[in-house]
Amino acid sequence: EQEQEQEQEQQAGAGAAGAAGAEEAQGKKAQCRPRLAHGVVLFALLQICVMGGPVFNWPSLLLILKDEGQYSELCTSSSSSSSWESSSGRLSCDAQEIQLNMCFTVAFFGLGASNLLSGFSTDLFGPKISAAAGGIIFFVGAVILGLSDSRTFPAFLPGLFCMGLGGPFAFYAALNLSNLFPQSRNTVLTLLSGSWGVSSTVFLVMQLIYFHLGVSRVLIFVVYDCIVLAFLICSFLFFTPTRAYAEGDIGTLRPELSALPGVFISVIRRCSWNCSRGTGKASAEATPQEGSFVELEEDKDDVEVGPLPPLPATKAPVPATAAAPTAVGGGLRGLARQVFTVAYLLDLMYLLLNFFVVSFFLGTSALQLQAMGDEGNYSALFPILNQAGVVGVPVMGFLLDHLSFIIMFTGVSLLFLLWGCVNLIPVLPLQVANFVLFALLRCCFVAVFTCFLRHHFGLANLGTLTGLGFFIAYVATALQTPLLSLTLNRADGNFTYLKISFLVAFAVPLVMPLYLFVQSRRQRQKQ
Repeated sequence: EQEQEQEQEQQAGAGAAGAAGAEEAQGKKAQCRPRLAHGVVLFALLQICVMGGPVFNWPSLLLILKDEGQYSELCTSSSSSSSWESSSGRLSCDAQEIQLNMCFTVAFFGLGASNLLSGFSTDLFGPKISAAAGGIIFFVGAVILGLSDSRTFPAFLPGLFCMGLGGPFAFYAALNLSNLFPQSRNTVLTLLSGSWGVSSTVFLVMQLIYFHLGVSRVLIFVVYDCIVLAFLICSFLFFTPTRAYAEGDIGTLRPELSALPGVFISVIRRCSWNCSRGTGKASAEATPQEGSFVELEEDKDDVEVGPLPPLPATKAPVPATAAAPTAVGGGLRGLARQVFTVAYLLDLMYLLLNFFVVSFFLGTSALQLQAMGDEGNYSALFPILNQAGVVGVPVMGFLLDHLSFIIMFTGVSLLFLLWGCVNLIPVLPLQVANFVLFALLRCCFVAVFTCFLRHHFGLANLGTLTGLGFFIAYVATALQTPLLSLTLNRADGNFTYLKISFLVAFAVPLVMPLYLFVQSRRQRQKQ
């Protein structure tokens, strides 16, 4: 009997030691997984910066095309259009300007249509299929644009259209990554929105390389196409999930390493082994293979750290009129009910007004500065300072994670009022502050719009709701042409009356925080 008791005690001790070892291994895996999540988000940010929306910065590409003399042959064949000599010494005319403006219009139309299409496809088919389809369209468009020539291969229109159509797919496919960081999901969404704006620097970099290094446009696009193709392959094989991550779903990070070449596998194993050694608990006999990235994967049947059940994708209370949030690829349930809620319509009004004013200023900044007496110095400074808004993106994400949306909507609306007042003062040195405020607002209002949708409606139909809002906003920008024509013809190019109208209109979005305040007060009274 004593021997049996000793054996039982030994077995119990061995079991406890095994459980302790399992807990220790589990702790190492739990510490390594957040690093994987950070890597996935970082890759998504880089991919959006490379191919999210380069057509935003059309003026930079326009300078390259004009320097090459694209469509300048229209100036000799068209006798009805007035001609002049450009700064590059090439002949320019109205017919050339109209054709190049048509290229921008087609690219802008593709970008607007893509917001609805990419959001819908992400909700319906999942992030991986949607990102792959959009990436292929974008890659084909980039190849066509690089090879286009108005005399030998006039394919600028389809090339720019495909780039505008395929770019936003990468952004919408990455929206679900905010669920990997439940405590900082607004920061992640803000960074994604900011990287979408940073993607406009692609054509700016091309412009600098073209004019300062003397590299041809064809060679620049060959290198760019290779970079885009590399991102597409890595995204499809490794980083983009087939289904959207649920809230806190860090345990389901299961990269498909078998699809990668062996040389990349060895590099990734070495990095993940260093990660396991960093816990301070690595065994002396551990090798890169034992502490490898592959060992961090969990079996799907593991109850403790396996995939979470399909719970709601947000902890915020869901309005009674909104559908319960689900995973992105889980269908389009209750979409109509979500669209026609007061919260979505007010958020859409907030987006429409601010987006229209921002787009109008982007398109007419040169004319407004010229009316103030600018000789081109401030017009050249504006595209550079316009990228300064990315500095405030992390701060904006932090504020969205720690402050209520009542404060955020109010703060952004007041900043727009401040910018409208500065924009009214016709003093050129003051326009530097005007540009900086504009760059910050350009990133802030998009982040607040997207984060509010994620908070209020959850992840269910987030892509469609976001894409629908941007699609309507892009359609509304068609009113800019008659508005500009009216300003130039009836007001003799004086933008003062239009600026005053915008300043008064900036008070309208304050209805949104007022509505949220009333709703929160009613909820507290009911409780």
